[in-house]
Amino acid sequence: MITKFWLYAAIALLALASCVISLNSELIYDDERAARELHLVETPTDFRGMARQAAPLRQITLVADAAIWKRDTMGFRATNLVLHALAALSLLALLRRLFNRQFAVQWAAGLFALMPIGAAAVGVVAHRSEILGTLMMLLACLAWLRPQRTWLAWTVGGVFAVLAAVETSMSLMLPLLLVAYDLLLMAPPQPERARSRWVETGAAALAVSALHVAHCWWINVHGYWLPESWEITPAWSDVPIRLARDWPAGVCVALRWLAIPLPFDYDHGLTPSSWLLTLVGWATLAALVAVIRSQARQRPRLAFGAAWLLAGCAVAALNVFRSRYGAISESELYAVAPGLCLLGGIGIERLCKLERNTTRFWIEIGAAAAAAAVLGAWSNWRASGYGSQEQILNSTLASHPGSGLAHLEKGRYYLNVMHESPNKKVARDHAEKEFQEASDLHWDYYETYGNLGEIAMNRHDYTRAEACYRKAIDLNPASFGARLRLGTALHAQQRYDAAREIYRQLLVEKPRAIDLYRLTADTYEAEFRYAEARPFLEQAQRLTEELRQKRLEARGKTARPADLPADDAPPVITLPATPASKTNALPKRK
Repeated sequence: MITKFWLYAAIALLALASCVISLNSELIYDDERAARELHLVETPTDFRGMARQAAPLRQITLVADAAIWKRDTMGFRATNLVLHALAALSLLALLRRLFNRQFAVQWAAGLFALMPIGAAAVGVVAHRSEILGTLMMLLACLAWLRPQRTWLAWTVGGVFAVLAAVETSMSLMLPLLLVAYDLLLMAPPQPERARSRWVETGAAALAVSALHVAHCWWINVHGYWLPESWEITPAWSDVPIRLARDWPAGVCVALRWLAIPLPFDYDHGLTPSSWLLTLVGWATLAALVAVIRSQARQRPRLAFGAAWLLAGCAVAALNVFRSRYGAISESELYAVAPGLCLLGGIGIERLCKLERNTTRFWIEIGAAAAAAAVLGAWSNWRASGYGSQEQILNSTLASHPGSGLAHLEKGRYYLNVMHESPNKKVARDHAEKEFQEASDLHWDYYETYGNLGEIAMNRHDYTRAEACYRKAIDLNPASFGARLRLGTALHAQQRYDAAREIYRQLLVEKPRAIDLYRLTADTYEAEFRYAEARPFLEQAQRLTEELRQKRLEARGKTARPADLPADDAPPVITLPATPASKTNALPKRK
């Protein structure tokens, strides 16, 4: 019999071995976005700045990584691996307590440690939020999924539930798991106790859900970066049809990701032609509910595993409903994998219970080792692909040439190359081609046209830039960046009155935006109306001084003009007076 120490050590080693090859990878796409968010935090003790992050726990760990590892990306990925091992150990501890240390628990934890679906979360540093959210959720389950919940259990579990709720949308699984535990695994208590327990469970479920929604609202209003999944919400008239169509289709896509985690694939295309996926999704939901109802008494472990899978797929599919891309990210399913692994562990346990002699026992041990090696090699192979964004996108387009989302991502990639490369023309042409392909494939999101407008501005084709920005605004009227860039394009065409009108509308929304005051002053100065420009310049100067003073006070310094460093001032945006000018500096993209 394997001892407890060696069991936990074996699971930890399997988790570390699953994606060890990712340590040699570079930081890519979403990693750069997380780094930009991180630069907006003044110091590691800037708690207000951390609270304005979409994934605060991830950003705190990134601050710690930056302090320890500096620019060594291997350290950032090593942290991901360690967190993955901790999640696997937490799952093992939870299942051992729920199912009395049965063999299925060991198999389930081993499968979770090696499952290739984890490569997306481990291989990309920015996806650390899914690992952290799952870890917090498992720790909350360790505190709450028990027959008797004391005030200490409620307190400790509540802390972990709060951390999970602000870190990932998959935290909405936690209320469903609480209900599944009370229905399937807990012995029926006395009627009086049953009522109070359901009140406790309902209150906890409501609190977790309300906290996650409140955090999403806070990030939308006050956050440094608008979360993509909440950037464009559907119109109320579209809600019923999208719930009936895209959500069950998302369940089908989520199960496909879990069962066959193919590499380098963007699962999308939940369009009006996806009714087949919708029907399969509804059938899958009905089948999982039927399994839970039929096996609730005879096989509670099987029913709980199906409930975990149902809860995870349902929550992940809701991200299809609220996502502007109509897609499920593979990393989101990291929290769903334990349910599938529990079902797999139960199946393996039943096979191992067959009568066997010594020779057959060693054959089974060898088969288990071979399966672990295959899973580990598969996970490492998938994790290695996250070392190059261009490799991911090229592989995606090779297998899915009609993927508009992949063309959009590739256009973003070339746009970043254009900003950093000395040969900007080639990268710019490639980016424009990819964005145009995305538009032709009906991925005509506002971001597609916004990027096409930026390329046109880079070419000094201000008329085309204006048309692209207006199309982007039609698709997303609330986009602050698209409206700001439209004002830039109008200014470059010497249409100063129209540009000023846009800047003034934006100042109503953000009255402390220093750059908007300077841009408005620039329009007056271009017409030699210096007296009218002066109030805007003075207001910009006052806001700049206030900003400097606050930053110096945060650092414990005295705010004196002589002490103010030049790099504390916000960037000054200078616009051209004529389209022929070569000093057309665009506002920095957020």
